[in-house]
Amino acid sequence: MVQSWSISQAVDRLNRSILLPAIQREFVWGSDQIIRLFDSLMQDYPIGSFLVWHLNGDAAQDEMKYRFIQHYIEDSIHPDEPEFDQMLHHNEKIRGGDELELPSEQDLVLDGQQRLTAFFIGLKGTYTEKRKYAQRKNADAWTQKRLYLNLLSGNDETFDEELGLTYEFAFREPEPSNSEDTYWYRVGDVLDIDPSEDIMDIAGDLDIPEEKRWRAGMTLKKLHDAIHDSDVIQYHEENTENRERVLDIFIRMPC
Repeated sequence: MVQSWSISQAVDRLNRSILLPAIQREFVWGSDQIIRLFDSLMQDYPIGSFLVWHLNGDAAQDEMKYRFIQHYIEDSIHPDEPEFDQMLHHNEKIRGGDELELPSEQDLVLDGQQRLTAFFIGLKGTYTEKRKYAQRKNADAWTQKRLYLNLLSGNDETFDEELGLTYEFAFREPEPSNSEDTYWYRVGDVLDIDPSEDIMDIAGDLDIPEEKRWRAGMTLKKLHDAIHDSDVIQYHEENTENRERVLDIFIRMPC
């Protein structure tokens, strides 16, 4: 049976009741792939189906699990300074003590890890990049960035011909400067918009020339609706406790 989550519902549950089984692969997407996924979302393109392994009680507790990456760093070799501790290149294993804090019902993602991690990083996390040719152990070589959307992009105009992008998403340092043709909106802020608020009123309060506020408001509304649309993530739920069956399903899935 096909079920669905909104993206906001899914990212809220990641690392709480939505987790990764030990058979999953690592997160391998780069920043361009994350940006293309968000652009596809804004263009109402399908983002593919998902497959979830639903477990209860002892079966859920006994299964080895890993966390989704929220704060991603491009390389596993990086500085040892404390500010890098939360940044991960590999998925973190859930230990026995942490298992006790998890709910009795859990959804383990068999197909959709890359896309869900991309949404997690874009909405609630960060992407840390190294300056080209710089030393990996040099803290100054790394920049932690969040995902932003230029609210003045879109409007059926192609922003990037090579990648086929209509909306200008970019990973940037906090509080990027704006210009006549750009207003950078932090994508994760859309999660904090109260459903009762009027999106056009929010856009009207932004520091954008009055003649461009309608366009910015329409882009912001598009983002808000896409993130909170309850039908965006459609998934099939596998309820078996037979691990061999699940492993066979996983092996047979197309890459």
